[in-house]
Amino acid sequence: MSHAVNAIAPPAQQNQLKELEALAAQKAEEVERLLRQNSELKFRHSILQKVVNMRDHQLKVMRGPGSGAFGGPGYTVPWGGANGAQQQQPAAPSCSGASGTNGGVCGGGGGGSGGAPGTPQNPAASDGCGTWAAGEAAGEVAGAGAGPDGGCKSWKNFLSDVAVPLLALETDPRDEAAAAQLAAAAAQAAYLIKGASLLAPDTLATAMQIHLESEAPGAPEPGHWLPVVRTLELSPQQEAELRAVWGLYSGVMRAVVAERGGIMATLATGVHGSTQDIVRMMSQMTVSPECEVMQTLQRNMRREKSAHLLLRGYLYGHTLTTLQFVKASVYSYPWLPDATAIVAVVAEQGAGAAAAAPGAAP
Repeated sequence: MSHAVNAIAPPAQQNQLKELEALAAQKAEEVERLLRQNSELKFRHSILQKVVNMRDHQLKVMRGPGSGAFGGPGYTVPWGGANGAQQQQPAAPSCSGASGTNGGVCGGGGGGSGGAPGTPQNPAASDGCGTWAAGEAAGEVAGAGAGPDGGCKSWKNFLSDVAVPLLALETDPRDEAAAAQLAAAAAQAAYLIKGASLLAPDTLATAMQIHLESEAPGAPEPGHWLPVVRTLELSPQQEAELRAVWGLYSGVMRAVVAERGGIMATLATGVHGSTQDIVRMMSQMTVSPECEVMQTLQRNMRREKSAHLLLRGYLYGHTLTTLQFVKASVYSYPWLPDATAIVAVVAEQGAGAAAAAPGAAP
């Protein structure tokens, strides 16, 4: 139409039409850019909202049973507080599907296309991964009394329990009996991970550095986690969310590392005062410079642990379906699944794909 008008219009009108067409194209590009930006902001807001709810729930659990984070029989609280409230869960979960966008093996996320969160067949008998029974001892929940060796033994028992139903589901995804068995076992295992993460983090950290076969301290090879991530068959939505959470984690860790560098430099140069200062501090209530620096270092280390807990809570509480959680557990053997390492691989793959995309900056 515009070409026909240009054929009969004077040159001045033709130039004006071209300018209008260029302006319209420019405005269309601007609208498209704004729509993309709005979509990205909504996505980031949803991620941040989940993280805030998750952290709020985690803090309630760490405060103890009186904080309201412990649900009664038949109720589940998401691993990371996905909905910020207790929810009644169905008694017969499904493990079919591995690419849900609202996952969370510890409840609260909802179905999507990837199976319901893992809830035991009989919630009254076993509170499941997301439920915290009122009055249950924290040490018993977290397995803290047994120490890392006891935790590793419990984990190997879980792997043994899920081996047969996992094989059955991989052979026939419609096997409901295997799905129910898998969901019940996964709920118990995730419940223990949640308890250990929040109530006995040092015990869990030690257990994650133990080789499950030799029971000797060690660390997995750098390439160990890539096959694990491939086995999960994460959906694009799951990968996008994990990359976004990795961005939050990286920001926190950059600040932690920068602060720790200054702390270690202060310790290296020495912070103790003169002999007279030491005598004065001994004779009155005074906090020594060394004590202040060490307290700062302790706060810094707590921030680092909190950052790792952020990834673990989001991966297990908001991302993985029950089937994916079991696969991550089984294929991580002979190590416990490392949420930080798994999310790091996902983020690295995303960065590699973005760099290889057409039009990417050199």
